[in-house]
Amino acid sequence: MHPDLGTDITTVLEEAQTAHSVYEMESMRGVDEEWPAWYATYLLDLGLRDLLPKSVTGDPDTLAARLQDLHAAFQRDDPSGDWHRFCAERFVASERDSFAAVHNHDR
Repeated sequence: MHPDLGTDITTVLEEAQTAHSVYEMESMRGVDEEWPAWYATYLLDLGLRDLLPKSVTGDPDTLAARLQDLHAAFQRDDPSGDWHRFCAERFVASERDSFAAVHNHDR
């Protein structure tokens, strides 16, 4: 894992939010209740899987469910904080845990 992984993921999440806001304004003309599915597809297209190869699959449904869970945790644990950083920290932790599990298994 490279040292700026959290920053890179935060940046990708911010880019997705910006694009999603445009999508909501131009295409939906309202709030997208299915935002996790949209984000998942967009994030995978941006290369989130390449950044997190151990903990993110290429399945948008799995990623959408994970985003929904992260959002619920954010609402519960840190609703006044930075959603992008909150999610990035948890993605990095999952990647680190997955890497450690594989590394420990190989011993």
